[in-house]
Amino acid sequence: MGSIVTSSPALAAFAVALSISAPAAAQDARYVVDAKSMAGAFTRIGEPMVADTPNELGPVFRHDKGEYFLTLAHCAGGTGCKTIQLRACYEYPNANVAKANAWNRDKMFARAAMAANGRLCIDMVYLALDGKIDDATLAGVVQMFREVRIAAPDAFNKP
Repeated sequence: MGSIVTSSPALAAFAVALSISAPAAAQDARYVVDAKSMAGAFTRIGEPMVADTPNELGPVFRHDKGEYFLTLAHCAGGTGCKTIQLRACYEYPNANVAKANAWNRDKMFARAAMAANGRLCIDMVYLALDGKIDDATLAGVVQMFREVRIAAPDAFNKP
């Protein structure tokens, strides 16, 4: 059985389902994506985040254990952000552009690139098209990103 980060129709369907509006029963639990709501949401799902220096896209948070960063983008006045970007960067001595290109060719929903400082960065983006999300969807996105991060050493740290 393949991992969640491999290309598959089932995973594509899952990702589409995540990006579509929540079922009617969960509509009450949806909240606007902004810095304040996301800080609380990540704590509720067991992934506490700490506010970091905002960048040109918008508010930035760092996982409290330093495992990854979250950036909110495409916001209207700091609220209703339509893009949630998760980013993890690693120092893998054997990582290179060819391995990043192979990852990008073979994997879905997470993109790898070599940063200017030589670190390998993996990004995953969730589109909250209406600027709202709920905890269950956010937890699913974080779980997908966790699985991507688990797969990274095998893909990039081997000679």
